[in-house]
Amino acid sequence: MACSECEDELLADFQETYRIDLWGLDWERLDEDSAAHIAALAYQLAPSSRTRAALSPAASHGLAVELLRRIELNQRTWHWANTDSAKDEATAPQQLTLPGEEEMHERMVERETKNAQDIALAFGMSI
Repeated sequence: MACSECEDELLADFQETYRIDLWGLDWERLDEDSAAHIAALAYQLAPSSRTRAALSPAASHGLAVELLRRIELNQRTWHWANTDSAKDEATAPQQLTLPGEEEMHERMVERETKNAQDIALAFGMSI
């Protein structure tokens, strides 16, 4: 998703975070300095901001959620290890999947596949 697809989120984040009203801004006619200023402020938005959540749902969960997820997995793994089913490693607990993680993984695989194809093409190979 491009940032142009989350314009409403960016407007709301700027209003809430910086008290800057971007409503009615002509995005097509921004000069270079204004665009760089807006980009710098957008880059500094908190991971939990609407814009970041729209661009990358998995990244918006934050460190606390990741730590809780790992604690939860450790608890389930400890419980599983003390049962008879622990003899079969296929039944081991798996980490919970958070919203947006599968999409992020798919985008990463697509990007890496394209990178590999570009590199192979540069060497006259095909994948």
